[in-house]
Amino acid sequence: MPANDFWNIAFGAYSLSVNRRDRTYSLTETVSGTVWANALPLGYVELLERESGAVTRYPFGDLQTVSLSEKAGANGKRILFGLDAPGKIPVDVYLTCTEREIQLTVEASRDTRTHRVERVLLLPGLCHVPDEPASYLVIPHGEGAILTAKDAPNEPMPLAVWDAETGLTMPFVGAVRGSSTLALLTDSAYAVADLTRSETGVTLDLRYERDPERRRLDARIVLLPGGDYVAVARAYRDKVIGDGGHVSQRKKRRDRAGSFSVMVAVPPLADTANRWRVIEDFEETMREPNESPRVAALSGDWASPFLDGWQYPDAPPRFATPVPLLAVVYRDATPFRFGEAIPASARFLRAALYLAEPVVDETDSLGAFLVSHRFLHPDFDVEEARYSNGTVVTVNASATDTYDAPGLRLSPREFSVTAREPGRERV
Repeated sequence: MPANDFWNIAFGAYSLSVNRRDRTYSLTETVSGTVWANALPLGYVELLERESGAVTRYPFGDLQTVSLSEKAGANGKRILFGLDAPGKIPVDVYLTCTEREIQLTVEASRDTRTHRVERVLLLPGLCHVPDEPASYLVIPHGEGAILTAKDAPNEPMPLAVWDAETGLTMPFVGAVRGSSTLALLTDSAYAVADLTRSETGVTLDLRYERDPERRRLDARIVLLPGGDYVAVARAYRDKVIGDGGHVSQRKKRRDRAGSFSVMVAVPPLADTANRWRVIEDFEETMREPNESPRVAALSGDWASPFLDGWQYPDAPPRFATPVPLLAVVYRDATPFRFGEAIPASARFLRAALYLAEPVVDETDSLGAFLVSHRFLHPDFDVEEARYSNGTVVTVNASATDTYDAPGLRLSPREFSVTAREPGRERV
């Protein structure tokens, strides 16, 4: 194929090649040399033929080219494909490349007398990991989960964005292949991430149902060399802050003085009839002045502090490893797996620190965000979280085994919180 059929773009940590004829692309993360895409289609559009009722899928490469343009500047490059789908439905595809991210925007909402747009698929096959130990998908279901190819379900599973019960609690997915990480962010509330297992690995593909509220569909690619699941969640957090929909930690520290730590919780309840009485007593206790750090564990049958809980027996975490993605984006504290005889999908140590208003007005703030999280033991029972102010939280969720490491010994069900400030330590 002639060389002038391609746009070759290199920014930051990626190299992108776009075929202007068939609308396929190749993407390489240049720090590690990981190839994320090799001649993959930019997307598909599915059209309903009104007379017959048949739905047909068309790759962008099969659509008629009406216009083609590019604009380059100091901050990046923008490519526009003006396309016509069958029935004279216009499909405009914008590809914007900057140093930090690649954004794919599609406008395809104008129906005609003979055809109607049913759904659009963007960047299929990109968020894929092979069946290798160091590779996994990042899924923001509930608090979050990571999923390897060998643990993926055999049947396809649709995960709708903003569907906390069976889908995604936040509008992003991610993939980690060894030392290379990819975050795939989206905006539309009508997006669905289709989880599919194949002979080569497991994939999350973004599918957009007909969206009456938005003409534009957006998907953003962020490559994160050396990152992990925390880096994927932080990429989404950075986007939210950039869009003005989030209070940055710097502003929070300026507007409200922070203290060392508070992790509040409600104890397990055998008699649910007394549940609200225990909550009221707990709230009163939390309102009492207390200068020392307070740390407590929350029973895993509660979904969030002071609210009735629910389980997700059919959700991805039943076969995936829980990780604190929600804490990276919205909370000051990390939830950990915790609790005896509680399903793995709900075994978390819940914290009551939120970026927004606290549950109780007098609740202190940690004044820091989660910057790293890792498992210290192969069975995932021991977890460590580090915060931007130097605080380190370690928990041993095992009911039987003691965790013994240089400088730290944790009995079963024990956890520690260590502050950077001298004399402010609680175990």
